[in-house]
Amino acid sequence: MESVKVMSENDSELVVPVDDGALNLLVEALDFHWVSVDPDGTHHGSGEFSLHDLLLFWSGYDPAKEELIEGYDNMYEYTGGPVLTHKDVILALIDEVRRLRNDGS
Repeated sequence: MESVKVMSENDSELVVPVDDGALNLLVEALDFHWVSVDPDGTHHGSGEFSLHDLLLFWSGYDPAKEELIEGYDNMYEYTGGPVLTHKDVILALIDEVRRLRNDGS
């Protein structure tokens, strides 16, 4: 798997895949949108996953590592490590384009 390492906003090194399979998943996730909500609150999307869901998957996100923040009813802190953001992916793609441009000159 081809990948690019980026530093997250909290100075953690993250790996963003940039191989063809990963790029295809990114395109699919970018096309995702919510299409309906059932009366019971179930949401239905236009695809299998959103960009947010894809970034959580690539980060190795584990919902069991969410901890309730003391003093709040519905606010959680994730303790499982850094999670990729949209900014991380964009920076990784910019780095990859620059690398490819420099390799060709």
